[in-house]
Amino acid sequence: MTKEQGKNDKKKALKKHSVRSLVPGIANVSLPTIEDELLGKNADEMESKFNKAHQEIKRIISTWKKILYNTAPLELYDEGTEGFVQVTRAMHFDGKLRKQYEKLKNKKPLSQAEYDEMIDVLADAWALDQGMNEEEIRRFKQQIEELKADDCWDEMMKIHDQVTADLSKLDGLWNYEMKKNLLEDYKKIIYSELTEWRVVLNTYAAIEKKMADEAGIRL
Repeated sequence: MTKEQGKNDKKKALKKHSVRSLVPGIANVSLPTIEDELLGKNADEMESKFNKAHQEIKRIISTWKKILYNTAPLELYDEGTEGFVQVTRAMHFDGKLRKQYEKLKNKKPLSQAEYDEMIDVLADAWALDQGMNEEEIRRFKQQIEELKADDCWDEMMKIHDQVTADLSKLDGLWNYEMKKNLLEDYKKIIYSELTEWRVVLNTYAAIEKKMADEAGIRL
């Protein structure tokens, strides 16, 4: 049996969840039951709130898929459900990452503090899905803080902010032809002229991943 076959067999054995089934855990709303109606609760209002929450969750998922250039269908299994619920809850109405979500949705740059807060939530979700114990979580977050302290981190964030600002300004142009031409030029620089640079990056990333795997370290 190949490693990939083993992964597929493991996935088949796990329970698959629909986004709709996770709405109660994310938004703290539920569809009305017979018991609710017997207790005199407003079934129409409960159903309306549930559907509203479900639609917003789908919008959050769609936004993230666009940001990550992910066109694959969303598959939620037991192993990744808790982290997904935690992050989506944080980006739902009144969640602690709602401001960040709104900015990302509208292609606006995040402040350093907003970015750090989002990374902390994503790190907690990742640790939860990986089943890390307290010591593993502590080491994992320490690694993240060390990355933030790296001089390269600040430079990368400046580049990130510049690209975000460029594309945001480009998106605001009214002249479609000019917008299209400028976008093609930008894509040429990003995709074509950095081809050799990516070869070097991917090579070193592959080497470091191999070293980490051999050492039993999860990146």
